[in-house]
Amino acid sequence: MSLIKGLFELFKRVFLLFFNPSALVQISLKHTPVANPDQIREGIGRVRNNVFRAFRISGGTAFLSIIVYLILCLLGIHPEHRILAILRFVGYVLVLWGVFSPTGWGIRTIGGETLPEIIDEEWHRLVYMTGLFILLLSYLFEL
Repeated sequence: MSLIKGLFELFKRVFLLFFNPSALVQISLKHTPVANPDQIREGIGRVRNNVFRAFRISGGTAFLSIIVYLILCLLGIHPEHRILAILRFVGYVLVLWGVFSPTGWGIRTIGGETLPEIIDEEWHRLVYMTGLFILLLSYLFEL
C-alpha cells in the first residue's frame, strides 16, 4: 500500500509542478520550514524551465528526424536491415554516453556559469540529441 501512496504523491507533485507551482512551494515549506520561500520558488522555476527546454529539444530532434526521413525517402534511399541495426546500436551508445558521462559536481560553481560548465552541458546535450536523432531515424525506416 505504501508503494501506491508513494506513486500517488509523486504524480501529485509532478502535476503541481506544471499546473500549480505555488501549491508545490507551500508543500515544500511544510517539509522544510526553515527554507527560504524565494529560493524554493526559484528552484521550482528552474526545474520547470529545464523540463520544458528538454521537451522542446526532444520534440525538435524528433521533427528533424522526420524531415530527414522524408527527404531520404524522396531521394529513394532506404537502408537495409543490417544498416538500421548498426544505426540503432550507435544511437543507443550515444544516448548512454550523453546520459552517464557529464562531469557534474566536479566542475560546478555556485553560479554555474563558468566556461567548463557550459561546455560540459552543451557537449553532452549534443551527444544525446545526436543519439536520439539516429535512433528515431532508424526506427522511422522500419515503418
